[in-house]
Amino acid sequence: MSGKVDQPMQGKKVEVAALPDDPGDIKSSARRVCVACGLKPTISDSCPFCPSCMRKKSMESRKGKTAPVQARKRKTKEDKAPAEKTPTIENMAVNIDFGRFPLILKQLQNLADEEIRPFDLQIIYILKHHFLKHHLDAIKPSSKAV
Repeated sequence: MSGKVDQPMQGKKVEVAALPDDPGDIKSSARRVCVACGLKPTISDSCPFCPSCMRKKSMESRKGKTAPVQARKRKTKEDKAPAEKTPTIENMAVNIDFGRFPLILKQLQNLADEEIRPFDLQIIYILKHHFLKHHLDAIKPSSKAV
């Protein structure tokens, strides 16, 4: 065997770290004490606050902030403002007396029922259709060209 093991350790000092008598002191001495309350150990060696003080600090910083702002909604064709209504003038109403023409009144009522329209809107539809048809006929070129 080698002679190294048998030689006594002469002239070498071995330093032993001083250990506390109570094992509970090891945990408390490993961490710092909270800066805010001074009672509890910190979260980590690099953090100066205990968990409860850190939570309080976090809640205080959130108090000043407002709710998150929602992104603006994109405007689409459906979002356009409705068209302005034409102003109603007192003389825009017409009263029609069908007293002398009961057959025409009955025909208009039957037509309105068939096309599922109110009676007054049926009259407006007929007038509009009539004027539109004559307007288109006036625009079309004559097909009788020689």
